[in-house]
Amino acid sequence: MHEKLRSCYHRCIKSFFGYDRLYSVTAILLDLQLPSFDTVMYNYKFSFSVQFTRSANAVVKYLVSIGM
Repeated sequence: MHEKLRSCYHRCIKSFFGYDRLYSVTAILLDLQLPSFDTVMYNYKFSFSVQFTRSANAVVKYLVSIGM
């Protein structure tokens, strides 16, 4: 599943900014100063885990307490 998301991320960036499909993704990301797919996913996961552990919701607090 991760590979399909990565591929979609790259295709969307190329399409949105008008790059040829054969152009290097690394070069595009550097030119546009955009984060790589791995960086986006890491930041999303980190942000989610912080929000999850700080939640005031009773069910979420219970899940955090049992180690989910």
